[in-house]
Amino acid sequence: NSGSKCEFLTHLCRALNLPLVVQLSIGLGLAHSYNPDNQQEGIQFLKNKLGEVTPNVVKTLPDNVTLHLLHFISNSEVFTESERTLLNLESLRQSLLSLNSLGASAREITNSKRKRDSETTRLVGDLSDNLSLAGVMEEMGYMVTHSKDTFMALLEQFPSLSAQHVAEVVGLLSMNQGGEKEQQAMDVYTCFTVMSDNIKTDSPLSGGGAAPQSPSSWDIDVCADCINEKYSIDWRQVIRSLDYPKFQLTTQRGLATILTVYKKVTGDAMPIDLLFATWRNRVGQLQLLQHITLAPPDLIDWRCKGAHNTRLVKLDTPNGTGMPSTMSHVTWSSLDLIETLLDLADQTLYVEAKAIFEHPIRVCKDLLLIGLMQARPSHTELQRDLIDSLLPPIVLGWPHHKTANLVLSNLQYTSPRSLAHGLCRITKNGTVALDKVVGFAMERMFVLDLLNLAPEPQFIVSISTATACRPDGLDLKGWLPTFFGDPDRSLVAKQMVAKCFLNFMEDKVTARKDAQMGAPSGQAVLVDDFPQEKMDDIFRAILVAGEAQQVPNAVKEQTKALLRDTKLVFPKLQVLESIEGEPTTEGFAPNIEDEANNYFGKVYKGEMNVDELITLLQKFRISDTAAELDVYACMIHNLFDEYRFFPKYPEKELHITAKLFGGVIASNILNKTQLEMALRYVVQAVARPANSRMQQFGVVALNLFKRRLPEWPQYCQHLKNIPNLNQFIPDIESFLRAEPSTQQIPEPLTPSPTPQGAGILPAPVHHPPPGLLPERNPQTVVPAPG
Repeated sequence: NSGSKCEFLTHLCRALNLPLVVQLSIGLGLAHSYNPDNQQEGIQFLKNKLGEVTPNVVKTLPDNVTLHLLHFISNSEVFTESERTLLNLESLRQSLLSLNSLGASAREITNSKRKRDSETTRLVGDLSDNLSLAGVMEEMGYMVTHSKDTFMALLEQFPSLSAQHVAEVVGLLSMNQGGEKEQQAMDVYTCFTVMSDNIKTDSPLSGGGAAPQSPSSWDIDVCADCINEKYSIDWRQVIRSLDYPKFQLTTQRGLATILTVYKKVTGDAMPIDLLFATWRNRVGQLQLLQHITLAPPDLIDWRCKGAHNTRLVKLDTPNGTGMPSTMSHVTWSSLDLIETLLDLADQTLYVEAKAIFEHPIRVCKDLLLIGLMQARPSHTELQRDLIDSLLPPIVLGWPHHKTANLVLSNLQYTSPRSLAHGLCRITKNGTVALDKVVGFAMERMFVLDLLNLAPEPQFIVSISTATACRPDGLDLKGWLPTFFGDPDRSLVAKQMVAKCFLNFMEDKVTARKDAQMGAPSGQAVLVDDFPQEKMDDIFRAILVAGEAQQVPNAVKEQTKALLRDTKLVFPKLQVLESIEGEPTTEGFAPNIEDEANNYFGKVYKGEMNVDELITLLQKFRISDTAAELDVYACMIHNLFDEYRFFPKYPEKELHITAKLFGGVIASNILNKTQLEMALRYVVQAVARPANSRMQQFGVVALNLFKRRLPEWPQYCQHLKNIPNLNQFIPDIESFLRAEPSTQQIPEPLTPSPTPQGAGILPAPVHHPPPGLLPERNPQTVVPAPG
């Protein structure tokens, strides 16, 4: 009831120790309320306070409070005759009239104003420390922005505003754009206007005119103009400060409000990079980004002028031509946007974040896939799920899918590791998927990268064995020692791969036994399709790795046991259970090794020059004699196998080796696998520190085959990334930028030329017998290649 409310108001004023002038202002505001209950409460409160208004107090009242107090006590409908007599209202009325009409002395007015200003300053300070502008606006309602004068009057109560305070105002404008406001909001506005110095003559609070109509929305122009005029605000920080607990954005209209305010006060579109930090209010951030992705792109600054850390999806291709314009999309070209959305997709927001990606899946799914592959979020579950829905149709539709070549070419160039992981998951869908992956990898010369970047041991075995069975496929004899000898690969990883190979071999043995016994076996055909010489290569490599302690001894013993069983059903296997007594670990006969050693020795002793040796290799490569073919294979194998020891070579011998290395590439005498390996080693060496021994080796070799560079556009792109290469080969740019020749060979994929770059081929483990190549200093520690 009115009595209890009045009592509460009295206690509140006492608890807050409010000055009498403020208490009178509150009572006047409530007395002018449109709510009858509030109006009655204000009248009763004022009646209780009028006894404290003495002639001396009257001299301290602000002019507007004096005016409204005079109007109040002159209203005959408010007081009974007994109340007028009791409160001595006529005397109070004469005091008020005397102050306003007859005037007071200048000294009295000055002293009164000073005291009033002091109290007002103290009160404003207390209010600004404990109240937010957004909170006051919410209480007062839309009416507070109905005019610039009114809103400026409110801002006068806030001497300063932080970016956080302004952000809360912007958030309020965006979250509450219109609709019916409750009458209480109008009452608060009325109370505020009573205390304001800016009273319009037609206001109902001044005693005349009609009641104002309550606005149905905020006046954004008034709000933005007044704040920008009164305060110096960092509006970029304002947008960042939208990260506060109460912020939510549920409509496009709310986003339009934020963009409009920013555009009005800065003259520019809002830069998107302001929204990519890690927010505490993750729900609010996700809602804001959701509406951003559906907004017209020209309303937002997606290029973020002046920002240095914005990232876009790379649409490069190996030949440098870029992707077609039909694949572009301003919004979803932002790699920061994709990563931020993926990071927000934790356990609580996974569904909401995934729903945002439904739009780009419809309008630009190829671009989205490329962006997802390049993203490096902290939460990867949604990223993996989206890739697994977008990548399989492209890979399984290759090469006939209309965008498969473009997309896969880009992924192979910009995101080889992500592509390898995606292809690994695709192969779990069956043999058809595996065949497609193998076909793509071989066509694009992506096999070695795929094996080096493969995330799972079983995938490594599946790809290596499948490609080894195809023409110009993987050379298991050369690759397996390389894999097991990689010093950067953990012993556990090598053990797991070795066991997967043994499981593969055991399956072949079981299938052959079933076939020999006449039992049905779905793997009988696979047994016949996998060459026994490849089985030889696998067994030999694991045994050699066991002897070199590159795999645990238990794996070596398991290999020996399985080999004994295998020979019962594959009697033509040549590998021995112990590598002792075998011709060499690489399988070349002693006389072949000796002849290969002899040719290398002649070159290093100066008895034969490099050109003569390369001519001899060209002859042996196409020879009809088995021995000469074996010498060629042995020399090429040993040349690559020795790469890890090149840093130990004396300067003269290293220079000769570089000329030989570059010469075999220039002369086009290598098969696809050998060529890819050779090119990898060269770019790896060239990327070493300038003027280091291996960098000089790479420069010499590269200079010899630079005329072939136009055949491999993707390889050229990696060379272009090496700083100051033209200082060592002045005319290299002309070859890097030359148009590809009409008769190209498939380009070898080379990863980024950095020492730890993903995809760099590790060095072979085995090396030729002593005396084959130059003497090495045994005191020198051999660094891992790359």
